Amino acid sequence: MQSYYSAFQLKDRIGKQYPRMATLSHGFESYQFPAGYGVPLKGRNLLLVTTQAMNQNIGNINTFVRHNVVIGYSKDKKTKPLQCRTVFIELPFDKNDPFKDPLDPPANMCTPVETKNHVYDDGKGNKLSGHWIIKPGRKTFRTDVSKMLLLTDSLRLHAATIHVHPFATSIALYDKTANKCIFKSHIVNHQHGIGITSIESFSSEEGIWLFADHAYELQLDVNNTTSGDREMMGSMSLFFYDKELDDILNKKAR
Repeated sequence: MQSYYSAFQLKDRIGKQYPRMATLSHGFESYQFPAGYGVPLKGRNLLLVTTQAMNQNIGNINTFVRHNVVIGYSKDKKTKPLQCRTVFIELPFDKNDPFKDPLDPPANMCTPVETKNHVYDDGKGNKLSGHWIIKPGRKTFRTDVSKMLLLTDSLRLHAATIHVHPFATSIALYDKTANKCIFKSHIVNHQHGIGITSIESFSSEEGIWLFADHAYELQLDVNNTTSGDREMMGSMSLFFYDKELDDILNKKAR
C-alpha cells in the first residue's frame, strides 16, 4: 500500500489502513462495484494476489487445485474512486493463559486459535484476537469498529465485501448512535457438509453516509451445528467514495 498511496501523493495514509483490499472465499467468490465506481490504479501499480485451498469434507485427498482470478478494468476517466477501510471482529482473551477455557467467561471473551497472527492490542495492555474458537450452538459477537473506520469527516459507503468462516449466519454493520442497522449480510451454510453456499454483499450507487461523530459496531451471528469446536473470523472491506483522490485525479486531468 505504500507504493500505491505514494503514486497518488497520499503519503499520510501509509500504514493507517489494513493493506488487504478484499477477500474472496467459499460462498463469496465474486463481486462488482456499483456502476460508475472503482479503485484507481496506475500502470506501474502491482496487485498481490494470494490464494489458498481448504478441505473440510473429503478425507485422504490428493489432487491439484487451480485458481482462476479475473479482475475487471475500465479506462473510463469518469469513474469515481473508492477507498477501502476494513473492519473486523476482535475479541479479548486472557494473555496469561490464552488457551484455557474459562468456566464462566465474559460475554465477548474468546479462546484464540493461535497467538502469533490476528492478535491486536487495545492500547491498554489487553490482547484481542481476530481468529477464535466457537463452541457448539448459537452465539453473537460484537466489536466497536469506530476507531477502525478512521472517520475524520462524513464518508459515503458504496460497497462492501464480506469474509467469514463456516457456521456464521449473518454479519451486520450498525450505527450505534442512530440505533439502526446500516446493512446486514445474510449467510447460507451448506445443508450437507461444512462450507458456505452464499454470502450477501452490499452495493449501492446512491451510497449510505457514515458520520465521524457516530459510533459503529460490527455484529456477527454464528450457529455451530457440529458437536465440536470450530474456528471463526468475521470482517468487512468497506468501500467509500474518495473525494480527496477524486480531486487529485480531476486536477491532473485538467
